[in-house]
Amino acid sequence: MRKEVPSTNNNEVVVSPTPSEKKVLIASGVVAASGLIVAFTEGVLNNPNRAGIGMTAAALGTTVYVATNEIRMSRRDRKLRNIANPTDSK
Repeated sequence: MRKEVPSTNNNEVVVSPTPSEKKVLIASGVVAASGLIVAFTEGVLNNPNRAGIGMTAAALGTTVYVATNEIRMSRRDRKLRNIANPTDSK
């Protein structure tokens, strides 16, 4: 008897973030947004040192956000591989 294997369409496998990942995503998004606001405001006020600090905060927040999202996507890819190649537990 043939075993039915679910489709490996990316839209079907949803991996929601864990509670700790959700906190990191929210916090890093806030840091990135506030860094952009600081960089823009201080740039308008012609204060390049503080604008640089804001740009650094925006870059750091964006980096943490993307890295956390990549961890979540690697979990999704593992799940897709397990669906495509199920291992027999016999």
